[in-house]
Amino acid sequence: MPNADPSLFPKLTHLHGPQTRRLLRRSVAIYVVLYGIAVALLLLAPATWAGFALGLMAPGAGFAAGWSMLAGGALFGVALLIWFATGNVLLPPMVWLGAAWLAVENTPSPSQKSTVPVLIILGFAALWLWQHHALYRAKNHRLRLNAHLAVCPALPAPPPSADALSPADLARLRLLLDRALQPVETFNGFEHRDPFQTAALRYQVNFVAFALALVQAQYAPACKGYLHQAQDNLLIKIQNPKVWRYWAWENLWGNLRHDPDPIRQGNIMYAGFVAAQIALRANACGYPFDATQVQVSGGQSFAYSQPQIIETLTRQYETSRLGLLPCEPNWVYPLCNLITAAAIRAHANRHGTQHWARISGCLRAGLEAEFIGAGGTFLAFRSSLTGIVAPAVGGALMQGYPCVYLNAVAPDMAQRQWQTLRFARQGRDWRRAIWRLDVGNYGLSRAAGYTGLALAAREIGDEAAAADLLALLEADCPEVIAAGVAHRESASLWALAHEVMARAHRAGGLAALMQPQVGAGPYIEAVDYAETLVAKARNTAGGLEIVLDPRQPGQSQSLVFARLHPNHTYLLRGDINGRLIADAQGKAALQLVLSQRTAFVLYPEEGETP
Repeated sequence: MPNADPSLFPKLTHLHGPQTRRLLRRSVAIYVVLYGIAVALLLLAPATWAGFALGLMAPGAGFAAGWSMLAGGALFGVALLIWFATGNVLLPPMVWLGAAWLAVENTPSPSQKSTVPVLIILGFAALWLWQHHALYRAKNHRLRLNAHLAVCPALPAPPPSADALSPADLARLRLLLDRALQPVETFNGFEHRDPFQTAALRYQVNFVAFALALVQAQYAPACKGYLHQAQDNLLIKIQNPKVWRYWAWENLWGNLRHDPDPIRQGNIMYAGFVAAQIALRANACGYPFDATQVQVSGGQSFAYSQPQIIETLTRQYETSRLGLLPCEPNWVYPLCNLITAAAIRAHANRHGTQHWARISGCLRAGLEAEFIGAGGTFLAFRSSLTGIVAPAVGGALMQGYPCVYLNAVAPDMAQRQWQTLRFARQGRDWRRAIWRLDVGNYGLSRAAGYTGLALAAREIGDEAAAADLLALLEADCPEVIAAGVAHRESASLWALAHEVMARAHRAGGLAALMQPQVGAGPYIEAVDYAETLVAKARNTAGGLEIVLDPRQPGQSQSLVFARLHPNHTYLLRGDINGRLIADAQGKAALQLVLSQRTAFVLYPEEGETP
């Protein structure tokens, strides 16, 4: 798929978009009221209320002892982190008001009573002046960025992708397949850290499923067998209560709603990702598969078909003021929204619905106005309650990785954001630009950064960057092969799934998956994973090109083909030769003994095709 030309950044008139400015004004107004109440208490209430009044002005400010003030402020900071991590919107105000109440009997000194209010006013004044200066700098930076984007050369055309999965690719893929093909109720080999953030079990299931779908689309769209079973298993796993029951708590303390249903409202980190898991899987396969019949169920708690999930998400987008939806309660992440948007677009294209047309304009406008910072970079997340935005977090991964999914819905923006990352690096080594934190298990490793960015580079078409990143991955986290399965000791399952995607990917691979595979010709209906690995299964001119790697060389192995012309003869040519005759249902079984990697073509005998 040819690369889109990068779009330019719009002219900057404000640091924040219109909806964010509305939220910030509301937040400031609420604080002004709180500050006014505190001043009134200082002036009119008995002296015993002075500590409480100062505590209303700022967390911990009502304590007389310096260490108590610091402890109160630090505790409030921890509450903010928990709010961000779990969506617990109740904790910060509880800590703030609790610290103020504990200071009721405290008697601040006269200097403290006068200094705290003045310092707060000076702080707001300094913030106001800084914003004006920041806007001036951002305008100049955008001018330089747009000048760079206008003249930057197009990325070189990527080389042709590999024709089949290599033995090394298959060894990496086996790690994912082993986890997907285990009994659906077990999660051996998955990492259990926390149910809320990036190492949560649901994301591991999602990204393993994404990897299998992308590999299938690229190399084996005409193979059902174990690839189909693995993705079926992952869809069952994502419905396990241990994966989604976190939402009952987050919905309660984040949205103040007692509803454990993780799909109904405000939870795209489950609903949107599950929709993507189903949509990518459906568009990747070149054999009959009706995604509209897939049911996602949590027992008596919820049950949705894929069309119902897509409609639920679309309706929420249509009413979102920011143009994007919350991931954690009241925290909006562009990345989660781009994955969800890709799901909606893929579903709409496959089934001819208007869901993507209903939201694409507002989603793009919201992303541009509210979640692209004044400096041209992605904002990691923003509070939909207060309008506040997180400081720059995540390093290069947070800036580059969203381009994978952005390329599927707005390729010109994806090219622009990738070129912005390249401009910001200014020749810096990737290792210095990537945080030493694996988002998949919180380990001190850059594995997730290398693999996530390598996938983005491949999707965008920056082959040089992808090669550099994968070389750094091997240097920092050497690959180990055990019993034919590849892994990296310090890398998370998140990182390993993204490595599989990055190495098997091609430019515009995810963007291509927005359209369904055209299924025509024979496909492999059954193949035993314990016996044979399929490195290629792709239809061509009425036939089927196949590459197999035996797991048990020298032993009898079997394949079952389907969608053949009933009662017709098919030829096998290549490393093996022979004939097959399809039965009345258009199926045929092949028994063979493989001693090494084997490539052949199955096609109808001349004159047999009606």
